[in-house]
Amino acid sequence: MVGKPRILVVDDDPLILESLIALLEDDYQVVTALSGVEAIKEASSDREIATVITDIKISGINGIQLAQRMRAIRSEVPIIFLTGYSGDYDEEEIDRAVHPFDFLRKGQSITRLLRSIRNAVRSHAAALAGGLVGSCTAICSVDGRARVVALREDGGYRFVDESLFSMGLLYVYSPDVIAFRAAVQEFEELVNDSTTTEQQLHTFFEQHPDFILDENYARAHSKIVLSREKDGPLIPDFVLEPFDSESLCDLLELKRPSAEVAVLKKNRYRYSAAVLEGIAQLVEYQRYFDEDRHRKAIENRYGLRAYRPRMFLILGRAPRIDPIALKKISAASSDAIVKTYDDLLRKMKRKLK
Repeated sequence: MVGKPRILVVDDDPLILESLIALLEDDYQVVTALSGVEAIKEASSDREIATVITDIKISGINGIQLAQRMRAIRSEVPIIFLTGYSGDYDEEEIDRAVHPFDFLRKGQSITRLLRSIRNAVRSHAAALAGGLVGSCTAICSVDGRARVVALREDGGYRFVDESLFSMGLLYVYSPDVIAFRAAVQEFEELVNDSTTTEQQLHTFFEQHPDFILDENYARAHSKIVLSREKDGPLIPDFVLEPFDSESLCDLLELKRPSAEVAVLKKNRYRYSAAVLEGIAQLVEYQRYFDEDRHRKAIENRYGLRAYRPRMFLILGRAPRIDPIALKKISAASSDAIVKTYDDLLRKMKRKLK
C-alpha cells in the first residue's frame, strides 16, 4: 500500500458520506459506495482497500449481507459497522454471523470512531506483513543481506518492511506478535482517552481476554446472568473459569480508568468511593453463590461452578502515592483484589520484551 491507507465507506445517505469524507480525508484515501452491491464491486476491483465502514440499513443488500460477501472475497479486510439503527439488530447475533471488527452507533464519540478505524487499518497491515493475504513469505539474499519478501499469487513480490533490515540484521515477527503489539497499543490508547467508557473496555477485553487472564484461568465469560426470583438479575462483567476442572470460578468487575483509586482523609490514604462501590457490587455477586439453588442454576445453564468466588476489581490509574501507603490500603481491605489499568498495561508491555 502506497501513501495514505485506502478505506471504503458505505451508506445510502449522501450527506453521511460527505461528512465522513470531510472527517477522514486528511488521513485516508476515502472511497464511497451508496449501496451494498456497489460496495462489493468496489472491493472486488480495488485491492488496496484496507477497511470497510458500512451502515447496516442500506440499499440493496444490507450491511450484514455485505459483510458476509466481503468475508468470501476479501476475508482479510476489517468491517466496521457504523449504524443509526442499532436497536433493530442484536449485536451478539451479528458478531457470531460476520465477526465485525467493531460495531459503532452514529453520533458516538468521533474519537472512538477514529480510533477504531486506525486500529482496523493496523490490523489489515499486520495481516499483510505476516504474509497471510493471498501470498506466502520467503527469505532470500539481496546484496549479501537476508531479506523477507511476500510472494503474491500473480507472481509479483514485495519486501515486507524495509525498516526491519538495517545493518544486515533480520528480525522476524510472527503474525501473532504483530497482532499482540497492535492490541497493546489499542489498549494504551483506550486507557489514556478520557472519553473511554466501561463498555468500550468490556468489548476490548472480550476481544483480548489474555489482558485479564493469568496462568490460573482458561476463559473469561462475559455478562453471565445471575437470575433472581424477586429482584432483577445480577450481571457481573466477567466470570473467570479456571484451567483446573476441580477449581471454582472467580469474578471480575470493571470501572473506568478515570476513577480515583485512593483518597487522602484525616492524614491517611483510603480507597476511594468508586473502589468501595465496586467492591460492594462484587460482594453482592459473591453472595449470590451462597445459595445452593443459585449455584446449580448457573452450573446447569453455563457449565460453571462457583462458591465464595475471589473478587477482582479493575479501575483507575496507578495512584501517585508511596507504595507502602498503597500496600496498607489493600491490606486493610481483604474483600477484593484491586488492580489498575496501568497494572495491566505494564504486564502486557513486559510480554513484548
